[in-house]
Amino acid sequence: MLRYRHWLTESPRTRRRLSSLALSALLALFASGCVDLGHEPVTVMQGQLMTGPGVVFAERGELWAGTFELATTFEEDGHFEIPVSGDGLWGFHAYLEGYIYLPIQVDIGRGLPTTVTQPVVDWEQLCDGFGRCNWVEQSTNAAILTPEVDDDPTDNPVISNPHVVRAAPGIFQVSLDVFDPNGDLSNQILVHHIASGIASQLNPPGPIVDGDRPNGTYTGTVLIPEDRPQGGPWQFLAADHQCSNSQILEVLPE
Repeated sequence: MLRYRHWLTESPRTRRRLSSLALSALLALFASGCVDLGHEPVTVMQGQLMTGPGVVFAERGELWAGTFELATTFEEDGHFEIPVSGDGLWGFHAYLEGYIYLPIQVDIGRGLPTTVTQPVVDWEQLCDGFGRCNWVEQSTNAAILTPEVDDDPTDNPVISNPHVVRAAPGIFQVSLDVFDPNGDLSNQILVHHIASGIASQLNPPGPIVDGDRPNGTYTGTVLIPEDRPQGGPWQFLAADHQCSNSQILEVLPE
């Protein structure tokens, strides 16, 4: 879980990150839809980011407390679509290199609009009584998701040595070296098999202290159903509790 501090005691950059996080969690989109794939209807989460390329991960359950299960890449136009397995709460997480990662809580319900939006806020009214808060930047178009530019990449997590090994049909062993200068890694040490859309969190190499994961080599086992593609590249990334994310690394199985 995230650790909360009083925003007035933080630096302007950290306050921007915390406010973006709080806004996304509190002002969530209610999104869903159905696509007939010849079997049972599949609920879809879709939308558009201001730019790309990048990766969107879908977390089943409450934001930062669920299970990362699915993901999709998006290109320069920012359009994405993820068929999700079931209604209810899902976390939307968008990662682009050069930007602070963007989380939004989504409540999936069949028959409702499918588009993830980022609410436009009157910050003058919201910040009344708290002094100036013009450090908050917000898109004027709710349909275009707008993550914040990362103005200090020196504190971002650094990832290296991604490995994927096919242990058996549909069973893959993955590992990744992760280092965060601030020592406050979140649970978002993630891997994504592009062709199948399957995603997973990696396991930390040591104990979790006050919500922070340790630096080191993260490992995991990813299962891909036999009716989904098995080959092709995988993507890895990491994010910390300040919403800084690493570069996105792509690798083929060994």
